[in-house]
Amino acid sequence: MVRNKTLVGVWLNDDFNKKFRKFLALKYEDVGRGLLSSEVEQALAYWVAMHTSAQKDPMINKPNPLSRVSRPYMDVKQCLEGMGFVDLAPGATIARRLLVEAIKQTRGSDPRTIKKWLEVFHKSGLVKPLNASVWELVA
Repeated sequence: MVRNKTLVGVWLNDDFNKKFRKFLALKYEDVGRGLLSSEVEQALAYWVAMHTSAQKDPMINKPNPLSRVSRPYMDVKQCLEGMGFVDLAPGATIARRLLVEAIKQTRGSDPRTIKKWLEVFHKSGLVKPLNASVWELVA
C-alpha cells in the first residue's frame, strides 16, 4: 500500500531510460519494487536543494569556470556518457583511467595534453583526485 505518494508521469528518452535502469541494476545488484521511484525522488530532492540554496545565498556557488575550460569539460562528460555512464552529477566518482580515456577521445592522446587537461579541470574546481586511481566530479 502506497501512502502519501502521488503518481507523476514523465516521458523519458528511450536510451536514457535503458541506461538509467541498467545503472540502477548495477548499483543495487537487483531492481526491487519502488527502487526507481526512490532514486528519482532523491535526484529531484537534490536538484531542488541545489536551486533553493542558490536562490537564498548567491555567494554559496562559485562563479562558473571560464568557457575555455567548461566547454572541453562538457565534451569529456558527454564522452563518458557515450561510454555508458549515467550518474555524472556532482559528487560522482570515476576511475582516473576512464577520465583519461575521455580526454584522449575529445582533446588528444599526447601525454602532455592529458596532463594539462587534468590539471586545468582540477584547478578550475571541476574535478578532484580522491586517490591515485579515483577522481570525483565536483561540477
